[in-house]
Amino acid sequence: MAFAGASLVANGMLCASTKSAVDSGADSGYHLLVVEGYSRTKETTPNGKWIGSRPFIVGGRRWTIDYHPNGFEDEEFISLVLTLDDDIEPSVNVQYVFSFIDQPELRVPKHIRQSEPVCFYKQCDVHGQFRFMKREVFERSKHLKNDGFVLRCD
Repeated sequence: MAFAGASLVANGMLCASTKSAVDSGADSGYHLLVVEGYSRTKETTPNGKWIGSRPFIVGGRRWTIDYHPNGFEDEEFISLVLTLDDDIEPSVNVQYVFSFIDQPELRVPKHIRQSEPVCFYKQCDVHGQFRFMKREVFERSKHLKNDGFVLRCD
């Protein structure tokens, strides 16, 4: 599987140096979302709002990951949303996986939420794990280390 870049979230926002798109050049790939300062993201991002990843290209399509530290709708959960960020026709069928990576150098998924195959029809179409993990469970878990964590989207 091809590496499609990484996005760094620090001080509650996407770092400017990570905003350019990365093209994996493959039909399948993965993108890492590195969050430093989880507590700050939780304090500064209200329910229903998100911090977007840098764009990345997999399968010839441009994508982003929207990280909702206070949930998409339910503020008890962390939500993760995969967004189609281009308007290339036709629609595309996708299967994606969100997972925590506790040891990025080993790329070993520790907490996995896999989608059923879904179809993205147009730009800004979204699918996701709206109840990826309950915040109180996450905050007690081994995934949160030094107020940070790494998510992988395959």
